[in-house]
Amino acid sequence: MTQAASGSQQLTKGATQLSAGNTKITSNLNQLAASSLTFANGTNQFDQGLNQYVAGVKTLSDGTQTLNSGLIQLQEKVTPLASGTSQLQTGSQSLSTRIQQYTTGVQTVNQNMQTLNTGAQQLQAATGALGQVAQLASGATTLQTQIGKAATNNQTITTQLQTIGTGITQQNTNLTTVQTGLQQLATNLQQNQTTTQATTASLTTLATDLQDVKTAQTATQTKVQTAAETQQLTSAQQAAIVAAAQPNTEKLDQVMAQVKALQQTTTDNAQTQTQALAAIKGAQQAISQLQAVGGNVTQLASGSQTVTSGLQQLTTGSTQLVTGLNQAQSQSAQLNAAVTKLATGTQQLSAGTTQLAAQNATLNNGATQLVSGTTQLANSTPSLIAGITQLTAGSQKMTTGAQKLVSNSGTLTTAGQTLATGATKISQGSGQLATGSGQIGTGLHSLTTGNQKLATSLGQAGLQVKKIHATDLTYAQIAKPVTTKQHEHDTVPNNGTVMAPYMMAVSAYVGAMSLGLMYDIYTPRRKPKSGISWWASKMSVLALEVMAQSTLMYGMMMLINGLNPVHPGATYLVMLMTSLTFVSLINLLNLVFGQIGSFFALILLVLQLGGAAGTYPIQLSNGFFEAIHPYLPITYAVNGLRSGLMIGDSVLPSVAVLAGITVVLSGLTIAFFSLKRKKVSTIEIAEL
Repeated sequence: MTQAASGSQQLTKGATQLSAGNTKITSNLNQLAASSLTFANGTNQFDQGLNQYVAGVKTLSDGTQTLNSGLIQLQEKVTPLASGTSQLQTGSQSLSTRIQQYTTGVQTVNQNMQTLNTGAQQLQAATGALGQVAQLASGATTLQTQIGKAATNNQTITTQLQTIGTGITQQNTNLTTVQTGLQQLATNLQQNQTTTQATTASLTTLATDLQDVKTAQTATQTKVQTAAETQQLTSAQQAAIVAAAQPNTEKLDQVMAQVKALQQTTTDNAQTQTQALAAIKGAQQAISQLQAVGGNVTQLASGSQTVTSGLQQLTTGSTQLVTGLNQAQSQSAQLNAAVTKLATGTQQLSAGTTQLAAQNATLNNGATQLVSGTTQLANSTPSLIAGITQLTAGSQKMTTGAQKLVSNSGTLTTAGQTLATGATKISQGSGQLATGSGQIGTGLHSLTTGNQKLATSLGQAGLQVKKIHATDLTYAQIAKPVTTKQHEHDTVPNNGTVMAPYMMAVSAYVGAMSLGLMYDIYTPRRKPKSGISWWASKMSVLALEVMAQSTLMYGMMMLINGLNPVHPGATYLVMLMTSLTFVSLINLLNLVFGQIGSFFALILLVLQLGGAAGTYPIQLSNGFFEAIHPYLPITYAVNGLRSGLMIGDSVLPSVAVLAGITVVLSGLTIAFFSLKRKKVSTIEIAEL
């Protein structure tokens, strides 16, 4: 007792040291819980930022789809531009050729007008030479013809210029529509570029936050491991604490990899958008040049119309000149005034043709510029179409990338939520560890107090034990404080007698099954008068077979196996009732279910073997067999046979239950025969 008191005192010291160590553990676990709460708050902020990023990605995806749709419409409208510019180039070349012909004619008219002016002056100087009037009239007629041709050619040129001007006006309208679409497209691209830049910045911030989270997790794990090592814990306890604080770096690394992939995708989208903006600016410059060429063509058509009007006036003057010369030829008296008038008219006409000839260079330069502009337009149109096609392809790639961002956003959001959930669980687990450590501290305090009390009590007990003078009687009282007495309730000579009730009941059931297979329980020899008579005709035979089976088995057990029942007559009665009950049960199954009834009888045998409590008490079986034990016929057969063979109690309760079961089964059999009797005719019975 003294040594026990000393050991209890050592336990008290150890419990005190353990309590101090647990206090440090509790403090560190509280610190871990606070750090885990900070980590959980950070993961929640990360989750919110991630949701904002996902919303931005969705907006980017919608914008790129709108951009792609606009580019497809632009491509459809720009395609007819190639054929229009080709026609414009052909028309401008034809116009340039006609203008050159026109300027040549104007030059010829100018030369003829100078000749006419010289002739008019000579005519005015020599008005008396009437012989020259006929020559002058002939020259005026030639001049009238040339002026008419020039007017006709110029009218044709004017008409073609007006047609080209109309086409250019319509083309300028289409180009204005294209210009508007390109401007809107450039605006959308700039907005998407701004969104992409903001997304890239958010992803960079997100990657930095993830790296900080990973660093914080590693630092937290290091602190926990250091705290566990300083607490003088076992290796298993240290491993458990370190495992509880182990961060989920695998999920975090997956999220960081996805963020890097998204950064690369947004960078590629930004480059594609920059290239698209450059292509749009080039297309806008080409369209501006085309519109400038269209303005030159309009001015050229207006100048040509002016030249046509002048030629028409010149034609009218030449007609008047020819008329005047004819009149001069017929009226020499008026020749002087007419020649003066002719000289004045030819001078004006010469001045007009000189001005007209002076505009030839401008007209030719305008035609050359028109041809050059339309050629440049035709050459730039394929580049414009190719640029728009490339822009459409880039937009589709950007749309695909944005859609990929949207599709991967769900995985990223799920990973973020998983990270937040894990952080919350870490925080909760750390709090629970701290709470449990506090409870351990309380228990250690109680343990220390109890050990101290035990040591004190053991010390006092040691002092009292020293005062006891033990003898052999004292030792005997301690070694054998009580004595036992044995009383046998039943007298069972051997194990075979114990197993006999169970095996006799099973044998009666197997015999009933064999009897059901061999004997036709259904077919009557003649048409029965009622269901009861039909049942009685069959049971009269079965009752004899039951008595023979029971008598044979019971007699052989007594004569050969040496069975010695306490109540032989009661045991024989239970045996007869058991066989009759089993025969009634199996016959009813065969009548209702036919051949399948034998299968059901076999299943019922298996259930009764487990629930009969024949080998071991039913309390040693599982809950299923305990539940069906009171409802099995074999239960009452085994109990009745035990009472008659070895216990000596009354068998009437078991016989009464078996008799009740037999009556119910016989009633069901009679009801079955009554239903079948109405459907069976005499002819069918004879055939059977």
